Amino acid sequence: MGMATRSEAREAEPEAAEQAASAAAGGLAAAALSLQRTAGNRSVVAWAQQLQRKPKTKTKPPPKPKDPIDVAIKAKAWATAADALCELPDAEIEARLKKLKPAQREGVMQGAREIDRTLWAEPVIAAMEKIDPRSANVGSLKWARATGLTARAGMWFKGLKVEDARKVAHDLGFSRAQMTGIIAGESGLSDVFKDVWAYVPKAERMLYVMNLLVDTHGYTVNGAAGIVGNLSGESSLIPSRVEGSAEWSPTRTSDFSGTATDWTDEQIRDRDFKAKTGPKLPGVGLAQWTTKARREGFFARPGGTALLYDMDGQVSYLVDELAASFSSLDTKLRDSKTTVQAAADAFLEKFESPADPEASRSARRGAAEKAAKLYTDAHAAP
Repeated sequence: MGMATRSEAREAEPEAAEQAASAAAGGLAAAALSLQRTAGNRSVVAWAQQLQRKPKTKTKPPPKPKDPIDVAIKAKAWATAADALCELPDAEIEARLKKLKPAQREGVMQGAREIDRTLWAEPVIAAMEKIDPRSANVGSLKWARATGLTARAGMWFKGLKVEDARKVAHDLGFSRAQMTGIIAGESGLSDVFKDVWAYVPKAERMLYVMNLLVDTHGYTVNGAAGIVGNLSGESSLIPSRVEGSAEWSPTRTSDFSGTATDWTDEQIRDRDFKAKTGPKLPGVGLAQWTTKARREGFFARPGGTALLYDMDGQVSYLVDELAASFSSLDTKLRDSKTTVQAAADAFLEKFESPADPEASRSARRGAAEKAAKLYTDAHAAP
């Protein structure tokens, strides 16, 4: 180092010291930056600057509060949703309801009926009846089914189209006593719901026939279950069921041209394949009696066409057929050694006699087991 350089360094020393002391207040990184800048060390200066640089932090906005109505609807807390909607102005209630899916509207209407003991729910009920009468009626019927309060159910059923009313009634599954009362309490419904059994839960139908076969006609539980399991597969235990019909509309099927028709009792009875009149397919009743002789025997019973809606009468016809034309099968079904599955198989093969028994064997065995359990559970000692 030359004299001039050393002299310059000595002159710079007080200044550097002063800078270092000043930077000390800013911390170690600030001091290092100041000294290294004075010394001309660019790489170290960059390092020190990096130390001094404060990390940038992004401030997230607070989450928006969830809409209580949306939360209640998502949770299917229908009464809560209806209650919250009632706090809104009428126009906003309508706007919110319009955005919902039909099933959600039905749920909200059910919830509104649940809190309908005061006038608080009236704005939601009025809005629903205005913008979606069907959801208003179906939601009200769901509430009636859930609570057992069926006094106004007939009125709500009449607010639906006939086929829709049948489908809704079938899906909701009122008890036989409830459905009978609903039909009796509203004029015109007897034509809509001609066969009350079509709108009763299947388990209730199964248990009813089990009781008839065991308690009235003397079959063993297993034998009766074998019969019921097969009838379940044939007609779903709906007395008026015409082959090819839907469960909820058992007397409505296609004619020979393919046109769906609501058949009268007489048209069902007088079906003629050669003349191409009446239902296209011949099966009718619990066992789907098909051949000409068996159909004629069916309608020749006391009451005539009224047998279409008579569960007890059809079971009696079946029992008489077993005794007269299927005596060995009848004996097997009454034998205490016969298992549920053996009874189901025997009835399938000998009484129903389908072209391919294997196609339905498993399902009928399962239905027979269910029928036996229903009866056993219902008659278990308390």
